[in-house]
Amino acid sequence: MNRPAFQPIVEFLTGHRDRGTFPGASVIICLGGTILFRRGFGVPDPEKPDNTADPSTIYDIASLTKPVATTTSILRLCQAGILELESPVFRILDELNSPDKRSITIRQLLTHTSGLPAWKPLYLEAEDTAGMIDAIARTPLKAQPGSEVIYSCPGYILLGEIVRRLTGRSLTSHTRSDIFQPLLMNDTMFNPPARLKRRIAPTEMGNRTERDMAGESGRFYTGWRRHRLHGEVQDGNAYTARGEGGNAGLFSTADDLLRFGRCILNGGILDGIRILDEKSVRESVRNQTPGLNASRGLGWQMACSSVSTGGALSDRAFGHNGFSGTSFWIDPARDLIIILLTNRSYHGGSGEGFNRVRAAFHSLAVQCSIGA
Repeated sequence: MNRPAFQPIVEFLTGHRDRGTFPGASVIICLGGTILFRRGFGVPDPEKPDNTADPSTIYDIASLTKPVATTTSILRLCQAGILELESPVFRILDELNSPDKRSITIRQLLTHTSGLPAWKPLYLEAEDTAGMIDAIARTPLKAQPGSEVIYSCPGYILLGEIVRRLTGRSLTSHTRSDIFQPLLMNDTMFNPPARLKRRIAPTEMGNRTERDMAGESGRFYTGWRRHRLHGEVQDGNAYTARGEGGNAGLFSTADDLLRFGRCILNGGILDGIRILDEKSVRESVRNQTPGLNASRGLGWQMACSSVSTGGALSDRAFGHNGFSGTSFWIDPARDLIIILLTNRSYHGGSGEGFNRVRAAFHSLAVQCSIGA
């Protein structure tokens, strides 16, 4: 699986590990259904140097939760006839029955065109999911719904709550029984149990990043975590949602994400198990926001508007990144899946610089795959 053609990737990721960009990383590159490259780098937990990273290491995959768990759940509800993409959100979440938010649709939440802000520390005014929904309902819009792409975590918190209200089940229960267990994604879950802790890559020390982002508004907040986050979601809003936010909270492995990617590439079916119908898959991976400031599918980002792909993927490619240092990209034009999971947030930081690492990595991944 680790062919000589991929030596540039080995050198690239080893160099970043040695420079402290991340403690550990797991990589899978799959072309035409064949795994060309599969290996780990470094150690997920620097305090346990004997525990090396590999593709079965479990990571907090952060915003990969949005397409893998939340979007898939919403699309399954749509294909079952329980929900429609054009449904106004307030018909399910009556908290949003206000003049400014009454026109927001499910499709707009999925495509980040609802007008909701990118982020808000909802936990400063809420103690649970219900309180966060109320806080979102009180939050002024940044744009008219449908007029602009604003990548919005609050929008996906709403989607996670929609799944709960329509199914009567927690996001954990719904995704486990309807998505992850059927696909044999046995290491993909919200709130992993303590017995798996040794396999889990820890993230940052406490909430340093979000304390900085909250600024003066969080000065007197007493709920900041101070310990090393290990096996608990880094995202503060998802943590307030008891670890199962529609925006973040999922833990997974490169091996499991490969199974999900193969399912999507195959039109929603894997090993005879259908998770999504072909129409839902086609709709989710096409550009839903032509003429706007960014290209978005349903839950997915299109490669043409992502600097993190380095311009190496085709215009048909789609994927997503996670703040903790994760990325998952699929190029149907090449039948290519590229997965890079790291715990770069172990060292803190905004993550903006990591997009340059992602861009260089994806360029190398495509080059090496062509030469393999």
